[in-house]
Amino acid sequence: MNRINDAVSLIVENNPIHALMVRSGVCNSTSLARRIKPSVDAMLGKDVKLNSIVKAISGLKPDEGWDRQLEFLRSSNLTLEYRHSEREGNVESLKLDNFVLAYRDMGHIRIVERDVDHGNLACIRIRLPENASGAPGLSLFIVQYLMIQRHPVERIYRLGREIMLICSTEEAEVILKHLSRLMFSKEPGS
Repeated sequence: MNRINDAVSLIVENNPIHALMVRSGVCNSTSLARRIKPSVDAMLGKDVKLNSIVKAISGLKPDEGWDRQLEFLRSSNLTLEYRHSEREGNVESLKLDNFVLAYRDMGHIRIVERDVDHGNLACIRIRLPENASGAPGLSLFIVQYLMIQRHPVERIYRLGREIMLICSTEEAEVILKHLSRLMFSKEPGS
C-alpha cells in the first residue's frame, strides 16, 4: 500500500466507531489523525505528516450502516446528577433510598450512592428510547467518542435502556458538553 488516502480509508472503515464518527460529523479530525497515525505509518512504512492524515480523513465517506446508533442517542434523554460517592461495602449495607448501583471489583463490592454530602462524583445518565433496549455498541461508541475528544471515562455502565457514566465533578461539565454536542447538535463536529 503506498497511498495515504488508501491507508486512512482502510483503518477508518474497518473501525465502526471511527466510521460513524467521521460520517456523522462528530469527529475531531486532528484528534482522530493523532490516534491512527501509528497505524498509517506502519502500513506505509514511513513517517506520514499529521496534516496529510487529517486531509485524508476529511475526504472520507464511510459506510452508512452505523447511523442507527447515533439515531438512538439523538432520541435519548441526558441528565447530570451531582453529590455521588463510591464506597466499598456489602449487600447488607445497601441503603435503597440512595443506591445507584453496585459492582464487584477484585472480590470486593463497590457501591455508588447519590445525595451524599461529601460526594465528589457525578453521574451522567443517558436514557435511551424503548426501541434501543437491545441495541449493541452504544456504550462502546460513547467511550470511543469521548476518548477521541480527549476525555476518557473509566466507569460506564449499561443497564437495559440506561447508560450511566460515573466521573469526577470536575470532569462532568466537559463530558456533558461533548455528549450534548454529539446527541443534540445539528452539526456535532463544529
